[in-house]
Amino acid sequence: MAMPEGTRLLLLAPVVRGRKAEYRKELADYMKRGFQRVKVDGKLYEIDAVPALNKKVKHDIEVVVDRLVVRPYKSGRGAWADMLRGQVDMLYEVGVDALDLLEAGTQMKIHTFQRPYAYMLIFNMHQQHLRDARIRRQLNSAIDRRELIADTLRGHATPATGPVLPQHWANDGSLAEFKYKPVEIAPFDKPLRIRCMYYDRVNERLALGLQKQLRSVGVDLILEQVPSEVGDERLAGGDFDTLLVDAVSGPTVWRTSLFWQSGSPYNFGHFDSPLVNVALDRLRAAPTEADYKAAVAGFQQAMIDDPPAIFVAWSQRARA
Repeated sequence: MAMPEGTRLLLLAPVVRGRKAEYRKELADYMKRGFQRVKVDGKLYEIDAVPALNKKVKHDIEVVVDRLVVRPYKSGRGAWADMLRGQVDMLYEVGVDALDLLEAGTQMKIHTFQRPYAYMLIFNMHQQHLRDARIRRQLNSAIDRRELIADTLRGHATPATGPVLPQHWANDGSLAEFKYKPVEIAPFDKPLRIRCMYYDRVNERLALGLQKQLRSVGVDLILEQVPSEVGDERLAGGDFDTLLVDAVSGPTVWRTSLFWQSGSPYNFGHFDSPLVNVALDRLRAAPTEADYKAAVAGFQQAMIDDPPAIFVAWSQRARA
């Protein structure tokens, strides 16, 4: 949430929506239960100052449950440190790097949720050594996603065995998927060298985990953590092999397609697959639910056959 420090928010509970009455008894009851303010027909009042309501007019009433003051932080570490000191009541978003420490706090309640964001290692298709679809399939098959999640994300993620979100209604569990079947991609004395660029230092552990697993099949993943302005410049100039991101890829397949449709401004890797383009055209034109599900299956299969990225995991976040 990009809000300036000191922004005040109201947490409202709607209790009346478009109904006629005077509501004197109900308002008195809310006051007895400890509530002090209500919003009536769009205006905020102390409960004992609410004007008489016309019983012939429809009204909307919301009880003010709490008032929140926003305090932005430059880093998650600073935010959860203040929470442990009792200076913050709620954290809107907590990364996996802070969960273990917060979970140790006896007064903390952690609510973990699945996000429609995927950790992906996007290939730059302009690099000669990444143009072979067979190599890109082997790179995907070299990743033990469950082990990687356990080792680097503390179990707070779901394996991404393809581009379609597992919770998507058209994903009935029968879609094609990447499986862990590692094969030697290059001799160990002459490894395939691939640069891995990433912006956020939070992704370093995941990058190191990918590096370790790919090393076992003869791939030397060279990690390059760069400032965002440097990364953006290199991205625009095509000066990268792969880009490790945690990017929104759902909940709809349309969101996912923004990365892989030929000519899309979000197609950072310059991926251009006739099979994927045809599958996406079928998705957009699907006249029935059955046709749409078949098109989703076709899209997933096309991406498995000609993968534009290593699909790693669907990320999780928490609120505390």
